[in-house]
Amino acid sequence: MGKAWYDSLQVKVTKRYSHGLDLTYAFTWQKEEDTLSLVNDVQNRPNAKCLSANSRPLISGIGINYTLQRWGKNKILSYAVRDWTFGGFLQYTSGLPFAPPVANATPTLNAVSFQGTFQNRVPGEPVFTQDLNCHCFDPSTTFVLNPKAWTNPAPGQFGSGTYYGDFRQQRRPLENLSLGRIFRIREAMNVTVRAEFTNIFIAHTSTIRPPRIHRPRRPE
Repeated sequence: MGKAWYDSLQVKVTKRYSHGLDLTYAFTWQKEEDTLSLVNDVQNRPNAKCLSANSRPLISGIGINYTLQRWGKNKILSYAVRDWTFGGFLQYTSGLPFAPPVANATPTLNAVSFQGTFQNRVPGEPVFTQDLNCHCFDPSTTFVLNPKAWTNPAPGQFGSGTYYGDFRQQRRPLENLSLGRIFRIREAMNVTVRAEFTNIFIAHTSTIRPPRIHRPRRPE
């Protein structure tokens, strides 16, 4: 029913385990296109070639583990501190693309082909009213998509039907950390202690509160 294209530059750096530390960093710069994500005219699928709905051009991932080594000459302190393992996986990517809004005024097209289409982008008009990644607005009360950036195609015509590289969702980092240790009681008995933290550095948008109303005191 369609085709897909994938081109990328991939870089990977690995530090093998030594002195308690091992680290892996991977970077991908990619472009994904297909004729499946947005299809205007089902009779002309080659015309539907656009960015994939899952296209994320930049992806960085860091995996790290560090095991504490012996600490000083004090046996009790060394036993309490050593062998604790700190781990982490951090991933930072571009946001996923938004689909263009669906056209709502194509009467001839709907009547003849029994299918809808998408709106066209207005040249020079910004697609957002706020920077989605500034964490400076309340998403439950602020509308960030600019309705003036889109217009319906002429009656009976197909819209652009494509994803845009600058019309993307908010970036959502993945920041996971862990802490653990294996206590060896004897040869056939171990005790494992482990704590997992998911998205530990995630930024929370503060709630917008109404201003306080200061009422004057009544004269005594």
